[in-house]
Order: sequence, then C-alpha cells, then structure tokens
Amino acid sequence: MAGNFAIYNDQENIKEVKAPLRAEIKREQTKQMVLPNKTIGDENALQNNLKLKSSKTDTVSNHLGVASRAFKERNIYPVNKNEKEVLKSSEEISCDESNVSVMSQSWSSSSFEASSSSSFTYRKENEQDEHLATPMSVTTVGTPMSVDNKFSLTDDQRDAIKNDRERLYECVEYQLDILNYLKTVELQKNNRPRVDYMKKQPDINDSMRTILIDWLVEVSEEYRLHSETLCLAVSYIDRFLSYMSVVRAKLQLVGTTAILVASKYEEIYPPDVAEFVYITDDTYTKQQVQRMEKLLLKILTFDLNSPTTYSFISLFATIMNIPDKIKHMGQYLCELSMLRATPFLSYTPSQLAAAGLALSYYTHGNSIWNKKMQETFGYELEDLKQIILHLNELHFEAESLPQQAIQEKFKANKYMQVACVKPKKITLEALEEMITMVNVGDELNTTAENIENVRQKTEMLFN
Repeated sequence: MAGNFAIYNDQENIKEVKAPLRAEIKREQTKQMVLPNKTIGDENALQNNLKLKSSKTDTVSNHLGVASRAFKERNIYPVNKNEKEVLKSSEEISCDESNVSVMSQSWSSSSFEASSSSSFTYRKENEQDEHLATPMSVTTVGTPMSVDNKFSLTDDQRDAIKNDRERLYECVEYQLDILNYLKTVELQKNNRPRVDYMKKQPDINDSMRTILIDWLVEVSEEYRLHSETLCLAVSYIDRFLSYMSVVRAKLQLVGTTAILVASKYEEIYPPDVAEFVYITDDTYTKQQVQRMEKLLLKILTFDLNSPTTYSFISLFATIMNIPDKIKHMGQYLCELSMLRATPFLSYTPSQLAAAGLALSYYTHGNSIWNKKMQETFGYELEDLKQIILHLNELHFEAESLPQQAIQEKFKANKYMQVACVKPKKITLEALEEMITMVNVGDELNTTAENIENVRQKTEMLFN
C-alpha cells in the first residue's frame, strides 16, 4: 500500500497519514540546516565536501536523535486537527515533565520551548491518557495483553543481540563447511577486484577513493548500518571500478549506489533511495541513482555475496571463542585497511582477517600465534608475515590520518573503545623469531605426541 504510516500506542489503530511524514520531516530539517554541497570536483574540493563537519554532525544528531529515540520507544503520533484540542496551548508548548515536543524548528536548550507547528509530540510512558489507553497500549496498568515496560531493551542491548549469521556460525556441525565454502568463494575471479585498477582510471586516484570510503563510514554510522553492509559496499566499489572508468564528478554517485545496494542485500530495513539522495545534498537525482544501480548490478553480474573480512572475523571468533575486545580490535584493523587499496587489495579477506586477529592478540599482550589459530585460520604465521607488518604500520599511522571516521567509530563503548588502545610495534626480525619459536614448539609437541603414542603401544603389547 502506498504512503507512510504512523503507529500509535494503540497497536490496533494504524492510520495512513495524508501528508508523507518523511517528506515533512525533511522539509523542516532543510529549513533548519543546509548541508554543504558534496559534489566531487578536484581532490581538495572532495576532501572539504565529503568530510562531515563535527559541528554539523552534532546539529544533525540533535535534530534527528530525539526523533529517532521517540520512534524506538514507539510513543510517537502525529498531531492532526482533532488532536490539537488535547494540547494545552495551540500556540506554544512547554517541555515539562509530562509533555516533550520533538521539533524541527528552532528551540532553546534552556527552556525547551517550541512552536505548536511541531510534526510530532512525544509523551512519556508513565503518562495516563484516556484517549490512548487500549488493551494493546504500553502502560503500567496490568491487562491481559499489556506490554511490561521494564522488559524494554536499551540501545546497547539491541546492539548486543546476535544476528542470524552469527547464530548460524555457532552451529558446530556446519562451521568448517561454512569456512571452506567462504574461502572457495573469495578466490573466484568475479569476487576479486583488480589490484592495480586505479592505474587505469584517468580521472580519479587512491586519495579520492580514501575520502569516499571515509565518508561512507560516516553515512553507515548515521543510519546505523551493519558493519557487514559497509564492507560489502567497499567491495562493490572496488569491483565496479576494476571494469569501469569513472570521472571524479560521478565517484560519489558510485559510492552512494554501492552502499544502497549493500543495504538492500544485508539490512532488514534498508534506507530508502530518497535518503541516499538527501545525504548527497541532492547532488544527484533519484533517477540517476537508480540508473547507476542498474549499471552496478550489471557489472557485478548480480553476484552480491562477496565474503568480507567481517564475515571471516565473526566466524573465526565464534569457532575459537575469541574475547570481544580481541575481535573488535581485529575488526578495527581490517576496516582501517579499507582506506588503502595498495597493498591490501592484493590479499584475500580471510588472510586480512587472520592477520588482524593475530596482531590484535599481540597488541593486547598475548602470544601472536598458536597451534589452534593455525588449525582454524588455515594459514601459517609465515604466510601472514607481510600482512601483519602492513597492518601494524597502518595502526601506528591511524591517529595522524586526515580521515578519522573509522577511529571515531571504534572509540564507542559498543566496540569497547579499541581505537584508544596504543599500538605495539613489531619488527620483521622479531616476527621471524616468533615464527622460528612457533615451528620449534610444533616440533617439540609432535615429538612429545610420538613418544606418548609409543609408550601407549608398548604398554598394550606387554599387557
């Protein structure tokens, strides 16, 4: 059914809103704040335009955050002409203990007063309103169909809930089959971007790609997209640019379309096309995004199931029962590697994930390698030596990089603030010494196992 819907506290009463709510919110937000034009011109203009200023990001969060929280609590309803009589004043609404107005117009932080032209009114859960009380309402009054407020989840609890993929990885019977399948798929030619594709691009370079990916990280955080969605979008961009030449004015369109397609593939509720047009400050039209979507899917031959570093890290962490902090640090290092096409495009996602987890263990003061890691990852430490050195070098440079979206992302409590952990230097000589110790340890373990086997067989013969 066409149109947007407003969900009342009464879950049985779902009414179609005559004027589209999303469009109304956008018009009001546009009056309050005009985003900078993010048109990709030269390299300096790209840097200035794509980077979301911290002050404007705060403004967006202030205007959208309250409305988002109100939607999550599902205590929002549109104000129409009939319901205006319920409000105390038709001209001005005060934000007191029982009534808070969510406004897109200007309002003061001291008095929280707003105009009555507000699109939404948020009421606290403990407010008794006879007009809204129904058997399906979220209230403190006990009824056979009431929903108890004390069981509502917080944002952190929602983030901690595992998705279907992570729950599937916990099936021990399928873990090795899934791992072998993903390693087979990642080596397929259509899933691998060309390592040196940027040399054949006449109008863009690695720096522009880095700025674009940094902007996509901010977009994914603004819309709370899954990390897998971001990794897929970057994979789509590299695979597309491996076969198509793109002028710099259309590079942002490629990135926007890539994260749109990744959202449709990965997210349960992907943002609408109009949302992605809006974040580009209407630099591109909806028709342009849709045409680019058709071209992108054609170039990718509709093969969207590319294994990513996040897929392998999640699977490795589940098989080995890796602590969350080690897992998040490995994820952080792998996302940093997305900023640089060279040399990281020459490595497979499984190699990057294994090297990232090994370096994460080392950074937190643990042994960089053991027999269990070798059996699970399917690689020897010697195979990952160069990748670990490159990741360690990038980890030291992370604080001084112009692009800081990934660093800010992993400073959040959700990721246990792993971006604040100081990197630990590792040299080639030290790594080679560790490789020698690991090999010697494996030989000793093999010798001990052989001795034990001989002893057991001897006992069986004499008994």
